[in-house]
Amino acid sequence: MSNHNITPDQARRRFEALLTAALEHKPAVAVPAGFAARVAALVPARAAAIRATHYGRIISYVSMALLLMVLAWLPVAHPADLRNITSWTSLTELVLILELLAIGYFTEFAPARE
Repeated sequence: MSNHNITPDQARRRFEALLTAALEHKPAVAVPAGFAARVAALVPARAAAIRATHYGRIISYVSMALLLMVLAWLPVAHPADLRNITSWTSLTELVLILELLAIGYFTEFAPARE
């Protein structure tokens, strides 16, 4: 049977058969000797480990120092307001004390991330 006398359907089936045979054929894989060693030699050396920073801890210590300064300044700047518990100075001082306690607690007892 010559190739000129086949129908399009026969040509499609023949093409699919050839394509399927080509796709099912497993190629032979050959890895040259010493290939892994050559690839390993091309890999750059590892960089030094990055040192952990403690910016959060430093900022918490600085903020605690600032809170202590403000807590020392408030009674000096507004001595009469501290007698009245409902004054803004007394309430501000109580809030600052709570903030100082919270920052101190989380600075000392928070788990360190390494």
